[in-house]
Amino acid sequence: MTCYRAALVLALWLFLPWLAMANGDYRAMLNELINMQHGPSERKTELINVLKTAEKKLDAEELGQLKMILGREQLYEGAYQAGVNDLKVAESQLFSSRHLHLVYGYLATGYQLLGDYESSLRYLKLGLELVKTVSDKDVQRNAYIRAASLFYQLGFYEEVGLYAQRALQLADEANTKDICYANLYIAAYIQESGELPRAAEAFQRTGDYCQEHGWRLITVMTIKSRGLISHESNLIEDAITLMEQALAEYRTLGFQLEIASTQSALAKAYLDIGDWEKAESAAVEAIDSKGADNKALKDAWYVMATLKARSNDFVTAYEAQKHENHYANELLNETKAREMAYQAAKFNFVEQQREIALLNSERDSYLVRQETISREHSGSLMISTVLTGITLFLSVFLATGLSQRNKYMRLAQRDGLTGTYNRATGQEKGENALIGCMARGEPTAAVLLDLDNFKRINDAFGHATGDWTLKKVVEVIRPQLADNHILCRFGGEEFMLVLPGLSGAQAVEVAERCREAIAGVNTHYSGHSFRLTASFGVTEWQNGDLSLDPMIKRADLALYRAKHLGRNRVVSYGFAELEGDHTQAFSDTKENSSAQSRNQTSSSVSAAQSAVASDGKTGNESSNQSATYAGVPAQSQVSVEPSDKVATS
Repeated sequence: MTCYRAALVLALWLFLPWLAMANGDYRAMLNELINMQHGPSERKTELINVLKTAEKKLDAEELGQLKMILGREQLYEGAYQAGVNDLKVAESQLFSSRHLHLVYGYLATGYQLLGDYESSLRYLKLGLELVKTVSDKDVQRNAYIRAASLFYQLGFYEEVGLYAQRALQLADEANTKDICYANLYIAAYIQESGELPRAAEAFQRTGDYCQEHGWRLITVMTIKSRGLISHESNLIEDAITLMEQALAEYRTLGFQLEIASTQSALAKAYLDIGDWEKAESAAVEAIDSKGADNKALKDAWYVMATLKARSNDFVTAYEAQKHENHYANELLNETKAREMAYQAAKFNFVEQQREIALLNSERDSYLVRQETISREHSGSLMISTVLTGITLFLSVFLATGLSQRNKYMRLAQRDGLTGTYNRATGQEKGENALIGCMARGEPTAAVLLDLDNFKRINDAFGHATGDWTLKKVVEVIRPQLADNHILCRFGGEEFMLVLPGLSGAQAVEVAERCREAIAGVNTHYSGHSFRLTASFGVTEWQNGDLSLDPMIKRADLALYRAKHLGRNRVVSYGFAELEGDHTQAFSDTKENSSAQSRNQTSSSVSAAQSAVASDGKTGNESSNQSATYAGVPAQSQVSVEPSDKVATS
């Protein structure tokens, strides 16, 4: 009898879900799917298939919920456009604020992943405005968490901490999932503030709490974040262990974006410990991933370029370097687009407030006029005073608005750290200067400079020292330039000079002065002692150049050559050709550098690395000379050996 009862209970347990499906209990299935954790499961697949089969039987609200679930799953799988399409259908079908704010959050994430930051911020704003109309704490808390998530993805970290803290304040002990997410973003905010030990502790506490309550995805995110912090702290072995653990979990969850991101981070870690085979395997997998973003692709191509240069496959290394530069530029463009969208959103808010204030002023003005008409005999002076005050108020308000607009336009043209022109503005002004020189028959030169071993400085002393270095370089370069010379930050630690009216030989002299000024920087004022140098590539306008692009390409080739020849030097491209020597693409700027170039050409990139790492003298011996070479530029790596700390990565 006992066995019979147990069998009956088991049969009912298995049969009831199917009975619910047969009876069309679609709301219960949808609620179960909405509350499921992310990741593949047989139950999730079963429910989705049943609902898709019964799609024509669903009412508008149920169809909207189904499309929201399908859109969410496609975002996790890396099918961003398909996910946004389903979420747009959900938006048109749903009316419940409990579900509509979820759709707004997913759409904001989807548009962010597609690079449409204006639409992303628009849906974020819709979600936050919806929160103001409801008193449900669950809806409010969820909206704040999604706002923190999106602001983190957009790189606005102050807002991340603000909204995560708001969500945490609305949570009670039963809301374990929301507590996990809120603490995750608070830890991320601490990490981006530069407090790495405190951030690692916060991620550890959050991971332990989330694991205890069964929130697997958030636990994996904390493990990966701890791995990245360990890598930044030069604890490479710990970083690899943590990130390998996170990667295994992400694979089971099918989270394509995080799989690619973790692979690229692992590739760099493997590269740092010299495990070339694993580094290449991880980089290739990240490159081939359909969910890889621009940062993951940039890091993966950097690893490939380094590995190919190490094996003396310079052609492949050069192609990989071009891919890396492409995705680095895409990242810069993304950052610029995010900043412009965010500033535009803030500016639109200010404009709306201004219009409201203007309407209120006009209403007040009307009321005042009506009052003065009824008392015109006794209040003519008051009327004049009020109208004058209103005119002055509107004038000040308009002037303030114009001033704010001009301020934002100036900010959009400048690099926030160094104060130089950003890349887009620098190239635009350089093109205009080139056109003017071509019209007047005057020469024009272009110079690319790149700080030597800047990554090592960042790794050894932190990003604060790296920022000090970039600002100091701009400070010592400016006095070497004329008023009409154009200086812009070309990317990372690379800068571009456009020198209207100067020939190539004159540009080399300017570059030499800049090189000597950089080499003479006293780095003790940064709080650390290290050697600071830069490599320069110089070219001039040639017949057939219709824009700056071919000049930048030639200067880039010369810069590659300067790096290959030992750094801390100036290499020019194309002057010998103009003088009739068509056998040499790169030109000497000092008499003794040709012999040195021939000697250095015979040595491999790895030999140059060993020489510099062993005694650190190569940069000093070449600090007062420039170099020439005819051929394809190759990449080399040189360690930084500061006097108070040695970088180990």
